[in-house]
Amino acid sequence: MALRRVVGSSNYIPKFGRLAASNRLFGIGGHERYVFKPTKNRKPEGFDYHMYLGGLGPARFATLEFNKLKNAQLQISRVLRVKGMHFREEFRNSSEFYRRCYLMMLEAVGADGVKLYKTEIRVDSIDSNMALQDFCVIDDKKRPIILYHHLDNFFAE
Repeated sequence: MALRRVVGSSNYIPKFGRLAASNRLFGIGGHERYVFKPTKNRKPEGFDYHMYLGGLGPARFATLEFNKLKNAQLQISRVLRVKGMHFREEFRNSSEFYRRCYLMMLEAVGADGVKLYKTEIRVDSIDSNMALQDFCVIDDKKRPIILYHHLDNFFAE
């Protein structure tokens, strides 16, 4: 283990590759030199404008849309967490069509004070249309209470 520590912390590893000990440490051919090359990223991710801004665009859209739909008066104080996911649509002819989904945790100020909200926003790649999927408030026991879901009025009579 001590030999590995000394060899592993050498300053010459980037120049000459990494030293790897074979099975016969003190016999003939005690050390062999392998050059490990970094693997190329096969799927380079494209530039995501909304994630570059820290999720402020989808967060602002979510609060404005919720205010419009439910006649509320929420204002964003900060964005706590943003997770962006990309989905490919297989049934479309164009392979360039994909859908982005943002899951985010917001802190917003309303009439009751400052509360945590969890939102889900869908963005289409063709025309960059945003759609609010879910809007939940997080209660004291850290459970989401659904305030808006995009299928709420699906079966309305």
